[in-house]
Amino acid sequence: MILLFLRRWVFLLSFSLQAAEGENPLRVEMKLDVKTIVPGQTFQAGFLLRHPEGYHSYWKHPGIVGLATSVKWELPDGFVAGEIRWPAPQKVAMGPYPAQGYHDETLLMIPITAPAVLPAGDYELKAKLTWMCCSKTCHPGLAVPFSHSVHVGQSTAFDDIMQPIFAKYLAMVPAKDDAWETSFEVEKDKILLHVNAAKGNTRSARDLGELWFFTADGTVDSAKPQRVVFDESGNAVLEMERSEFAPATILRLPGVLYAPRAWSEGRKHIEIDSLPRK
Repeated sequence: MILLFLRRWVFLLSFSLQAAEGENPLRVEMKLDVKTIVPGQTFQAGFLLRHPEGYHSYWKHPGIVGLATSVKWELPDGFVAGEIRWPAPQKVAMGPYPAQGYHDETLLMIPITAPAVLPAGDYELKAKLTWMCCSKTCHPGLAVPFSHSVHVGQSTAFDDIMQPIFAKYLAMVPAKDDAWETSFEVEKDKILLHVNAAKGNTRSARDLGELWFFTADGTVDSAKPQRVVFDESGNAVLEMERSEFAPATILRLPGVLYAPRAWSEGRKHIEIDSLPRK
């Protein structure tokens, strides 16, 4: 198992070296949803990623190959950054290996909270971003520096251009949907994810279409096909391949579940953290 993992990363590295000296095709900009904040305020920072046609970068778990985008902050004293808020992932391909990531444009968002006591003035937010942008070759960005200033004043002033863009991508971050229930069971090298309507939900899982699961911890093999079947009651069972990197005992199944015909409120992606079926 370890040998296969290393072979795949050698494969990834060989892709990277082919283009290491070229200009990185991924266009990245650091953005804020505000121009002015007040002490103690939480606001949004973000990295706007623009991929050329045919290129992609990776989600928080890339699948069996790839490198998740990550950020390290250098913030003024008292400022605290939260975790990345990831828009719903897409299917991408790293050579012959299907993976999890983003095409076109996306915005990775991070909440930052200013200290409660803070003199007025301008403050510099610094970050180092690491990513992997791939097509037929891979182009790493390693600890690339970014910075953006924010003004502290007596009242909040939002950025009229960036605020709706942040709102757009925040709406793409998967959330839990209480109208649906999930659970899983393991059968040798298969993981069976059960999906059914919760009490009070009159819809059938048949209405959802061909489901697809994006693994958040690598338990499911992102490179293998997934197959959905429906029982007589309209409940769905999504059959997936267990990853060779999965733990011996699977206690939870976290990830994002995609339904082409939408869950509640028109959302096509929901966050799940399933427990074993009883």
